[in-house]
Amino acid sequence: MSELAPGFLVASPALVDPNFAGTVVLVVEHSEEGSLGFIMNRPAHLEFSDVVQQLELGADLLNVEVPVMIGG
Repeated sequence: MSELAPGFLVASPALVDPNFAGTVVLVVEHSEEGSLGFIMNRPAHLEFSDVVQQLELGADLLNVEVPVMIGG
């Protein structure tokens, strides 16, 4: 198990990379193969119903209204 996951990474004010500046990232996996995290404080320009349809999660979730956050 990694010491970084699960955990949060908080961007330093000096970080200027536009992909990560001002972000809080929830790291869910970190290993020699790579890392997976979700930016917790940057909303995506996407509706949850779009995600449900793209992933074919089921019609019962189409009316759920929750914010979709950027991650990857």
